[in-house]
Amino acid sequence: LNLNLSFNSIYKISQNSFKNLTNLIKIDLSYNSIEILPHERLAGLMSLKLLNLSHNSIREIHEFHEDLKNLQILDLSYNSISHLSPKFILNLHNLNELYIYENSLSYISNDLFLHVNQLQLLDFRHNQFQHIPINALKLIETQIRSLKTEENPINCDCDQQELWSWLKDHKKIIPEEDILRCNLPLNLKGQSFLDLEPQKFCSSFGEIKMSVKDVQPFSMLVSWTSNLNQSTIRGYRIAYQAIDIDGQVNGKVLEPSASSVKLIRLSPDTKYRICILALPVVETTNLTYTANFCTQVSTLDGTRQVDEDNIFKGSILTRRLGLIVGSVLGCIVFIILVTILGFLKLKKQKQEAKRNSETVQTINTTDYLNYQQFQIDHNSVS
Repeated sequence: LNLNLSFNSIYKISQNSFKNLTNLIKIDLSYNSIEILPHERLAGLMSLKLLNLSHNSIREIHEFHEDLKNLQILDLSYNSISHLSPKFILNLHNLNELYIYENSLSYISNDLFLHVNQLQLLDFRHNQFQHIPINALKLIETQIRSLKTEENPINCDCDQQELWSWLKDHKKIIPEEDILRCNLPLNLKGQSFLDLEPQKFCSSFGEIKMSVKDVQPFSMLVSWTSNLNQSTIRGYRIAYQAIDIDGQVNGKVLEPSASSVKLIRLSPDTKYRICILALPVVETTNLTYTANFCTQVSTLDGTRQVDEDNIFKGSILTRRLGLIVGSVLGCIVFIILVTILGFLKLKKQKQEAKRNSETVQTINTTDYLNYQQFQIDHNSVS
């Protein structure tokens, strides 16, 4: 069952207007003058699958009634909506297509789509988004099949690096005719956002603060910090070259999470040019090392003999000699302590033996009662 109420002068929907229309499948309320749509006004539409509210004067949308749980297509295009409640589609569990283009939206909640599991088409073209809500899009990235974003005045700045990477990874859901263009900065105005490299719209992209520590004749530790989002780069490339002897360029590629690397097998007393470059997710052929990412450092003088592990042998011998002397002294102290303890123990044993001997002699010389003292005189017995 379909109900077409389009092209009227409806500006208000009375309470319980659709209460008994439980079998209604489609309602077309487009091209009217509706400004507000309270929560309970659509109660009773248990079977509704399509709701067309386009070309009205709606400014704000709150939570749809729980009776619309079977709604699949919602068209809110060509209104004046500037705010969507975080619970806007909380009860629309089966929503499949959402059209909300030609409105005045500049922000949506990050968890707007948290309870939507079947959304396949999202169209929010011609709104006022300066920054596309990437966190909200991540909630539907496994289900969305078509995403339309063009004609939003986005600022192509460093905050868009994650969006740029995400859109690059999900190109298949973006129609070819849908071209998101920069509005700011002015030097990028009108350019396709996805056709730019991050260095173009983020002046700090690749601006890395680098420092060199623990410089030795044969090695040095290179550290760096950056404010880059790791999702926008695939790693860092570090390159180094001996300047004085025009040596070959050596280098390696490191993980995005890396922040330091130790350069080894260097030549002593040699000046090196060291460069660090952040590699964007998408390969490019025109990346060059710039002065912002490079520095020059000279290794220490290597006149002292150094072993292959870049550690001075003299230092090793000193440490080993100290270890040997310490061990010998420890052994001597241990032997002395054992000797003293043994002597004291032996002395104590001798003293105890002497005391025991004296006690025995005392016992042997004691006068005992003679048995004869108790002998009875036979002559005295009568």
